[in-house]
Order: sequence, then C-alpha cells, then structure tokens
Amino acid sequence: MKIPHKFETIVFGFFMSLLMSFLMSGVITFINLGIVENFFWLWMNAFAKAFVIAFPCVLLVVPIVRKVVRKVVASE
Repeated sequence: MKIPHKFETIVFGFFMSLLMSFLMSGVITFINLGIVENFFWLWMNAFAKAFVIAFPCVLLVVPIVRKVVRKVVASE
C-alpha cells in the first residue's frame, strides 16, 4: 500500500531528515571521538537526538528552499 500524495511533503521530510541526521551524527561522532569501544551506541544516541530536531526543521525549511530554488533556477 502506498501513502497518499497529499502526504508527500511529510514523507519527504521524514526520509530526508532520517538520512541526513543518521549520516551527520555518525560523521560528527567520529570526528569528536574517533572509533571508540562503544562508538555504535554513542552514534545511535546522537542520531536519535538529532532526528528529533531534524524532522520538524526539515518540514519548516523545505517550502522555503523550494521557493528560493524556483527563483534562482531558470524555467524551461
């Protein structure tokens, strides 16, 4: 079963924030600590905290970014 089109913005925001917070929390955890014994759990802890912030932020920022992109990219 597919999610209805009217939820596209929320689904986009969910997956964008999920992937970005996952990747960035891993990178920042590695930069700050290196590979330590409990690296994976420290990363997952950072990821969980980052995702809680990232999801609403993406939902707020995406419409603004789309408007800016429309203004700076030439139409066909």
